[in-house]
Amino acid sequence: MIKLKHETYTYLAIAMLIPALFYHLGVVSIFLGVDEATRALVSWEMMLSGEYFTPTINGEFYYKKPPLYNWILILFFKLFGYSEFVMRIPNVLALFAFAYVVYYFNHNHFKKLEAILLALMIITCARVFFWESYFAYIDILFSMIIYTMIMSIHYFYLKDKMSALFIISYILCAIAYLLKGLPAIVFLGISLLSFFIWKRKLKQLFSLGHFMGMASFSIILFSYYFLYQYNNDLDAILSTLWEESIKRTASRTSFLGTIKHLLSFPFEMIYHYLPWTLFVPFLFTKIGRQSAFGSDYSKFCLLMFSSNILVYWISPNVYPKYILMLVPLIYTVAFAAYQKNKPNLKRYLNNFFLITMLLLMLFCFSIPFLFAKLNLDYLLPLCFIFAIIIAILSYQAFKKRELTMVLFILSLMFFRIIHTDVVWVPRDNKFASFKNDALELKKIIGEEEVWYLNWQAVQHANTFYLSHLIKKIIPIEKSAPKKNVYYIVKGKDSSLKKHSVYYKYYDVQKKEDLTLIKFE
Repeated sequence: MIKLKHETYTYLAIAMLIPALFYHLGVVSIFLGVDEATRALVSWEMMLSGEYFTPTINGEFYYKKPPLYNWILILFFKLFGYSEFVMRIPNVLALFAFAYVVYYFNHNHFKKLEAILLALMIITCARVFFWESYFAYIDILFSMIIYTMIMSIHYFYLKDKMSALFIISYILCAIAYLLKGLPAIVFLGISLLSFFIWKRKLKQLFSLGHFMGMASFSIILFSYYFLYQYNNDLDAILSTLWEESIKRTASRTSFLGTIKHLLSFPFEMIYHYLPWTLFVPFLFTKIGRQSAFGSDYSKFCLLMFSSNILVYWISPNVYPKYILMLVPLIYTVAFAAYQKNKPNLKRYLNNFFLITMLLLMLFCFSIPFLFAKLNLDYLLPLCFIFAIIIAILSYQAFKKRELTMVLFILSLMFFRIIHTDVVWVPRDNKFASFKNDALELKKIIGEEEVWYLNWQAVQHANTFYLSHLIKKIIPIEKSAPKKNVYYIVKGKDSSLKKHSVYYKYYDVQKKEDLTLIKFE
């Protein structure tokens, strides 16, 4: 058997990211219950209306998110045309960028291959690798920007470039704000305040450099809102952004709900960011504590993580993706503690990785039998080939325990491809109903207009697919409906005037009947 070096396996894992993350990325229709349909619809309506500073849904102002991610999607749509694959490319590219940034800020604190493994950890953690990276989410790009902002504070402080520290961090904060709103300001405020308290240099917050940073932030936001206010007043957008920021806090949750969240939050986050949160227990060993508090850099990572995580720990109704920007910070100190710990303790975790690899191998072998109804012609040979590959990697890990982690990551790459085929591709039978119904509606509507009657579709995939086909914004009729105009109504409304029914279909998410009608 050919013996490959650690470096070779590491670069092979990097190369495997391309097939692992892009394989069948666009096969599944817009997914139910996630934000990508909203992102696609807002971007499409901007393109139809030509109004790129005032986001809308169904022609009505959309206030919940600033438009930067929509601009990115519009750029990709204009360059490559619309498809689910194109819509999701920016998210995967953001994930690559996130991994590179993690590597960049850590390559001076770890050996080169260890820094690469740390970067690969942010890609291959369960929450990202098997969920977030499949869809057109804002959160990976937002997390990358926020993480870069946090790390730039330490980076420029060491170089004694205080003006650059403030200006760069505030510019990054402004970019993050244009992605997701007020949370960006919260991250920067907490990070700067906790950092300068730690360094006992609070006077820096009143320095010229800090005011220059705030000015940079203000100029970027003022420029956007100056253009925005030409089409709409600012009161509604600012109040909505505030509402979006506080709606998940304890003020909107019962006392028992808050207590439940406080107790379950750490365990839920550990679960979602497995397997690499398994490094965290090494922080509680004597060597781990010495590692965590033994350098200025590790103290910084712990400080940034602990001070920023508190906001989400005390805020019920948060999703794991909201703390993604903080995950590399805890991975960094936990991975360093693991590296410095005694071999006998490290062996337990390496054995876990090896056992998991064997389970992945067995699962791949069993998939053609467990999922025989999928009728994927290529699935049988693909599963057997990947099972054999994972078996070889497992054997190598058994022979050379120092290779266990990188070989485990490689195994996850192959398993991600199988996971796509057996978990996501079959789900398209349900999601594709939106697209199929839109095609039928298009045949009926032709070049005419269509409206929603006194309601707005919550599942924006419905609206997006139809709007994309007819190349028109689908507005909402809030007054008396007109004769001989197509309307989409929901439910069985007995109060409707005399009308003709042209098409009936079903919203598979909201479980409601929808009907295309015209009033006579």
